[in-house]
Amino acid sequence: MCGIAAPSANRFGRISPTAAAHVRAELGNAVPLILDGGRCPVGIESTILDLTPAESLPPRLLRLGRVTPEQIATVIGIMPQIVTRPPDAAMPRVPGSLAAHYAPTTPLHLLPSARIVEVIDLLQSTGRRCAVLCHSRLPATPAAHAWRCLPANPRAYASALYAALRELDQADAELIIVEEIPATPAWAAVADRLQRAAAGAGASGV
Repeated sequence: MCGIAAPSANRFGRISPTAAAHVRAELGNAVPLILDGGRCPVGIESTILDLTPAESLPPRLLRLGRVTPEQIATVIGIMPQIVTRPPDAAMPRVPGSLAAHYAPTTPLHLLPSARIVEVIDLLQSTGRRCAVLCHSRLPATPAAHAWRCLPANPRAYASALYAALRELDQADAELIIVEEIPATPAWAAVADRLQRAAAGAGASGV
């Protein structure tokens, strides 16, 4: 048996694919063959844990994913330290650690629930098309150009996030509005992806 070492099947900085169709849509004929193993059930990228520090230091969590710090602590007996300092842009330690990553080509803004209806109405009054990604019932349902509502559950939300972002990125909107998610540990990995997506959205691809 042997493994396969390969880069992610998406252009640098862009939304990760979670289905074979996403790979074909983004890379086209640049790749001669795509193996379809079905939709990715987790959705977001894996947790990356650095176990190389000296014994006096806790292991470092370099990238948040489905496996939480609490789950890791139950196995290794110590809570890992989440690395929050900006990486060296010239030599990033792990994939997906740049400030701008996982990004759509359409500009993306994160907004609190209370402001979404107001901003949509303002955009429509100026003739701008917007797409909305939410997880809760809003007080009113404005007629956005495109609309996706994901489950208000961090695991289910993460599983559907990238597919939803790809769909909205292709909706011919001028702006993607994403409802802010709860600021709790359970949502930390999703929050990380959305913040990086917002930072990189709208930039030209490589």
